[in-house]
Amino acid sequence: MRNALALDLTTIRPLVGAGPTTPPPPIGWAPEAAGCRMWDARKLPPGPVASWPDGGALSTLSQGTAPNRPINVAGGVTFDGANHLLSDTARALVSEASYDLGPGVTCTGLSRAPDKTWWVAAHSLGQSFTDAKLIHYSADFSSVLASLDLGVIYGAGSVGGVQGLVYDTGDDTLWFVSATADAIFNITTAGVDVPANRIAFPNGNGLAINQADGELIACQAPGGTNLIRRIDKATGATIASSTLAATDSDHLFYHEASKTLCQTSGTNGGTGKLTFYAMGQPNFVDQIGSVNIPELDAIEGVYLADGKAWFCNDALSRGVGPANTVEQFDTGEMLGTTAEFFGIASWTAPTSADCLISIGEPVLGGHGAGLYPLGENALRFHARSYSRTWTGLPSWSTPKILFVRFDAISDTCRLWIDGVEYSSFTENAPISSTTRPLCDRNRLNIGATYEDAIEARHLASTIKALGYSMVTQDRQKIEGWLAHEFDLTANLSSGHPYKSTAPTNAVIAPANTYVPAITGTFTQGQTLSVDTGIWTGSEPRTYSCQWTRDGASIPGATGTTYTLTGADVGTVVDCTVTATNSAGSVSISAGGEGLVAAFSGASFSDTFTGASDTPLEDHTPDLGGAWVRTSGAAAGFMLDGANRVYSAEGGTHVYRTSTTIAEDQYAQVDLTLTADSTSSFGPMVRCDASGNNLYFGRYNAYNNIFQIGRTFGGSTGILASGGSSMAVGETKRIRLEVATSGANVYLSLMVDGALVASFTDTGGSRITGSGSPGLRAYYSGAGIVLGNFAAGPD
Repeated sequence: MRNALALDLTTIRPLVGAGPTTPPPPIGWAPEAAGCRMWDARKLPPGPVASWPDGGALSTLSQGTAPNRPINVAGGVTFDGANHLLSDTARALVSEASYDLGPGVTCTGLSRAPDKTWWVAAHSLGQSFTDAKLIHYSADFSSVLASLDLGVIYGAGSVGGVQGLVYDTGDDTLWFVSATADAIFNITTAGVDVPANRIAFPNGNGLAINQADGELIACQAPGGTNLIRRIDKATGATIASSTLAATDSDHLFYHEASKTLCQTSGTNGGTGKLTFYAMGQPNFVDQIGSVNIPELDAIEGVYLADGKAWFCNDALSRGVGPANTVEQFDTGEMLGTTAEFFGIASWTAPTSADCLISIGEPVLGGHGAGLYPLGENALRFHARSYSRTWTGLPSWSTPKILFVRFDAISDTCRLWIDGVEYSSFTENAPISSTTRPLCDRNRLNIGATYEDAIEARHLASTIKALGYSMVTQDRQKIEGWLAHEFDLTANLSSGHPYKSTAPTNAVIAPANTYVPAITGTFTQGQTLSVDTGIWTGSEPRTYSCQWTRDGASIPGATGTTYTLTGADVGTVVDCTVTATNSAGSVSISAGGEGLVAAFSGASFSDTFTGASDTPLEDHTPDLGGAWVRTSGAAAGFMLDGANRVYSAEGGTHVYRTSTTIAEDQYAQVDLTLTADSTSSFGPMVRCDASGNNLYFGRYNAYNNIFQIGRTFGGSTGILASGGSSMAVGETKRIRLEVATSGANVYLSLMVDGALVASFTDTGGSRITGSGSPGLRAYYSGAGIVLGNFAAGPD
């Protein structure tokens, strides 16, 4: 599905790609309200044009030499002399934020996970490349969630320095390239190597991933042969090879929506640069544009999303700056495959080389798109080697309302004059076979452009206002606004909806154009994620989520992620996304994918049968295995002869089973608990080999509340509390669930089937080994408290 975005000449919000990206604001009233900045000659002072009206973020203006500049007369600009050109050739990115990663690490490769946390390739300053690490940062880079030491995982010296790094959303693993090892490696986010996926690649540096086509794209380090290669990530086979023109090529990023490869380059201490290449053609490194980034003096990794760009700037370790940072820039959607031009224009006696407006240099085998008048009754659209020509048009000697829509995705190019579409044309080839993605960082020209390498020609015309936008909604509202704004309502036909009345500023309710999607595995213990989809309607809009189980809302499950529990097994789990603005709210289901499957890990259960006063460790559980005492006195847990366990003395007692459940993913423990007046008992799960990392759920009789928490080396932390108190002698069923995803641990505690407490632990305490279920008593007195113990997937 295609979605459109607006290009704003001042805030640089440009081009449209394919797929679920952010939609434009709705059109209600005037093009500015749709995110379009009009190039408005009425705001210019009379005389030679020296600046852009509403220039904003536009940087360099080239308009020929005085006195042969375009002239603004009575609200129109006339191009009627040599070298007339209004052109912006240096469209800069806008710096927004800087994240200091601290003095201890470098920052080279950069990639983002679906939950918008970050992975950075790094190694300690002043140490050898054998200390390379992949560091997992929070979304705002404020905290480290995990760190994978590649020297430990692969052995000192085996991997060496790491540069390119990508996150594979297909299986939630990481790929990185090592010049030392001449190879591309695949590793899980838990730090487990996937040796079957290792791919030989000489002197590797940059790495990108094309998720849709299952490809990796790798380039060599600066100073090599500039090799770049497309690789089938499933087989390691080379799909295509080429060379990059830039000798200082560094890191790569693949922009899925526009099928564009982005490449960073620049010398340490010099200006950073981002270059764009068209993909999917025989020469898959066909350059279409570039932008200089002077704020970056040691540019490394790059990531583009949501109208932003993030760059690793490795200044401290390169000796050119005080810090190693990730720099954030506002870019708008720089890359896309759809363009729309609209405005009021008129001309007389043009030549075949004249241009009305263009982005880039659409002819000469260059890149971009532009409109060219061919006499007073014809118009041509150029996009690289593609052209479409309309003839027999109304005379342009008087002002006309012009609207042209070019869309390489749906293979269309359409022209409207005064609200009427002209569909009689000739073209030289199918659009998609000759065009490339558009890059708004190329030259933007109004009134003239270069048609050949020798001569810059001009267009004798008067342009009152000409917009360049990416809107796909409500063309008629733009036409209506132009007609009323410029006193051209007589140009519109009697049937045009805005012939008599201008478009209004009515608030438009949200409407969904791309259904939200759930990603993840529908299996107990796995974490699902949902995006909000694509919506139209007036801004501002807000979004909310509600996860459901067989159509009923799941209490507390209102985030963009949800971890499946035992209660979800055999049900349909879905998420409803609601978009809201001042006109109202609209909800839509993301669509669950069948029934949730149970986790297939090992199970353990025990009914504590045995003679009275038998130590628990001497008792054989129902399913075999054994109870192992890891803390407390030998008389800590005893059987009472009535299928129950009691604590024989005070203190802290911890017992675990010899059976592990759910390797590194999910553990569920059920326990029947009877309260006494002095006890705090409950189930627990051991989560690492040392036994010091425990997660527990319990009823705390001292405070009359249920709690979930963790222990590290004896220190206890309560993570969440909830639920009602228990009367002495009352019995309840407790279920503790522990699930992991990456560096996070998800805890929930259910009492008699109702969720009473949940918590996401991001404190670096992820499960590193098999989970072992067990029992935990905290400063308990003597009392009969436990029975009917079970652990496993259900």
